[in-house]
Amino acid sequence: MKQKNHKVWKYGFLLFLFCIPAIYLLRAYPYLSISKPVRPDILIVEGWLSEDMLTKAKEEFANNRYRLLITTGFPYWNGVQMGQDGKIVFKTSQQVNAVTDSLYSISLIIRGSQCEGYYAHYKLFADTVMIADRYSSKQKETFSQQVKLSSPPDSIVIEFDNDAYTPHSDRDLFIYGIGINGHYMPANSNKVFLYGSREGKFVFKRHLNRSNASDAASFLTLAGVTDSLVIAVETNHKIRSKTYTSALDVKQWLEKNNMDKGRAVTIFTMGPHARRSFLSYKKAFGNSAELGVIACQDTRIASDNWYRTLRGWKEIIYETAGVLYISVVAI
Repeated sequence: MKQKNHKVWKYGFLLFLFCIPAIYLLRAYPYLSISKPVRPDILIVEGWLSEDMLTKAKEEFANNRYRLLITTGFPYWNGVQMGQDGKIVFKTSQQVNAVTDSLYSISLIIRGSQCEGYYAHYKLFADTVMIADRYSSKQKETFSQQVKLSSPPDSIVIEFDNDAYTPHSDRDLFIYGIGINGHYMPANSNKVFLYGSREGKFVFKRHLNRSNASDAASFLTLAGVTDSLVIAVETNHKIRSKTYTSALDVKQWLEKNNMDKGRAVTIFTMGPHARRSFLSYKKAFGNSAELGVIACQDTRIASDNWYRTLRGWKEIIYETAGVLYISVVAI
């Protein structure tokens, strides 16, 4: 009898352990994608958001009477990611001196991701002279080629022309920088311009910046938000987590500009990242501001389909770990 009771308790305990994560997973997406708006005052927009989400942030700012919009983010340490067909143009005039033999050594630091069996393909030009027509690889590599030109090139152009994606993979091109006769230019610079591809033509999108905070601010001002109402707060260090560090820097900026009293701060972020952002700002600000959060719908996954893709599982698990970290570890 005792042995039977022992087995019942054992199986009951195992069932209990199984039910806890199962119940959580059923409620994970709405739990993580918290929306808790407060009175419109200061809108914090996380700079890593996609252009679609930044457009929604602009609409939120325009449709409500916020007095200030702050973008947050870090310097680009991993180059420029081209997520769709287009080109990047490095303006090299005034950067390179003429050489007597007319030979210019052009180098490109690049990598790509794979989708449907192919890596990102690119063409490399010095002005209109094609230097390379090749596929990237998974590993970051430096491609170099000598080319004879009558004068220093005004621009180096990289065209990305085979974008593709599936629910499980995405073909992107990552560009880190170029070199001309030993002179290096990083991709994240205001001398670099991004063009998209539309109906076989290249359409200017924006010049690039050194951080996603500045990129987001530029996008929002080009979208119509008044320049004087947009502030980019760039974070160059890390304490415990990037989101938490960004929150500390925003708080410090508000204090330096005498805007830390009686404030209502709303964080605009993406879906399942919302609870982690809210907890990070709550920990950084304490009771010094009224805090809210708006979770913009994640275009890649939703509450009723996230479990169908590997990306969905990765995102939910990653954000759950982030919430646990900021709640328990990062004290």
